[in-house]
Amino acid sequence: MPHGEGRLPRLGSCWGGWDCSNPSYLAPAHYRAFRRYMLRHGARFGSTADEGERVAAQWEALVQSSYTMLGEAQCPTTGLTPNWWQPAGPQRPRGRTGCNSSGTDADEFGSEAVSSRWLVVGGK
Repeated sequence: MPHGEGRLPRLGSCWGGWDCSNPSYLAPAHYRAFRRYMLRHGARFGSTADEGERVAAQWEALVQSSYTMLGEAQCPTTGLTPNWWQPAGPQRPRGRTGCNSSGTDADEFGSEAVSSRWLVVGGK
């Protein structure tokens, strides 16, 4: 997926997404489970097949954007991601570290980044 396309979660009600992201907040393995659930059980909650497909496509866009951003943020020598990342997208052509809001150093694999490992893996 090209940079800046797709979806990224907001980190709060009024910030996050393309302007500032914490790689540990992304959970593409879980987003896949949510997509499958919507396709299998959406009708039980009043969703039409078309609506289920539309929402499933939005979950898939979130999965793909998450993996794109994580790949971009990943250190090429260690494979680790930083605590905070400003992804490539509408605001900038290339991603960079920065925008921390928790007091952790943005460019380190620290207490923020360490929790991301278990949220990324998962089956299709």
